This record gives sequence, C-alpha cells and structure tokens, in this order.
Amino acid sequence: MNKLILTAIVAFITLATSAQNLQGKGKQADPMTPEQVAELQTKQLTLDLDLTEAQQKKVHQLYKEMAEKRQEKRKEMMALKEKGEKPSSDVRYQMQKERLDAQIEHQNKMKKILDEKQFETWKKNNDMKKKEFRGKMKERTPRKNVQKKNNK
Repeated sequence: MNKLILTAIVAFITLATSAQNLQGKGKQADPMTPEQVAELQTKQLTLDLDLTEAQQKKVHQLYKEMAEKRQEKRKEMMALKEKGEKPSSDVRYQMQKERLDAQIEHQNKMKKILDEKQFETWKKNNDMKKKEFRGKMKERTPRKNVQKKNNK
C-alpha cells in the first residue's frame, strides 16, 4: 500500500513539474531597450577593436539607431502575426531589399568610423558571426521543409 501511495506521489510531482515547464516555453524575457543594446554592442566592439572614445560615441549612436529601427520592424511583424496575416511575396521581397540596403549602409558607416585595420577585423568577425548564425538556423530547420526541398 505504501509503495502505491509513494508511486502516486512521485507521478503527481513529475506531472506537475512537466506542466510548469510546458507553460514557461515560448515566453521570452522582456527585450532590451535600444540604449541597452547599443551600449552592450559598443562595449563588445571596444573590446574587439580597441576603439577610441570618439569612435565609441559614433558607434554607440549608430547601434542605437539600428536597434530603434529593428524594434519598430519587430513591432510591425508582431502586429501582422497577431492578426494572423503573412506578408505577401512582394512585401517579403521589399523587406529583404530594405534589410540588405541597411546592411550596406551600416558597413559604409562603419568604414568611415573605423581605421583600416579595425574595419578588416570587424568585417572578418561579422562574416564569422553570419556563418555561425546560418549554421544554427540550418539545425533548427524542421524536417518536413528539408524533405520538400529534396523532393523538388
């Protein structure tokens, strides 16, 4: 009888713990403010590239502007998602075009702020981060999408 009660208690605790873990999934921490994002990115670049005070100020302003734009775009996308709408192919094309234009603009601004050696290091680090990100995204790709691509 005691074993039966003990087993029931263990099962109940296990189920309760599992339910709590499932409830927490999908919830994300509050996003950082554009100021916080800019400050952290500036500090990281200062460590990586040994930025001067003047460079730090320019980089901080640049990253703050980028974070603000990213935050606005995120809000727009979340509003679409809440409505249950998906962007059309023309809208997706325009978004990708704007994103690439923004990357080109960012690179040109960084080229003006950094000296030649710093820019080369920044570019190399940026390229490595992109490759790592793409690798992680490939790992996250659902199996059904991979099968569809192979069938075509």
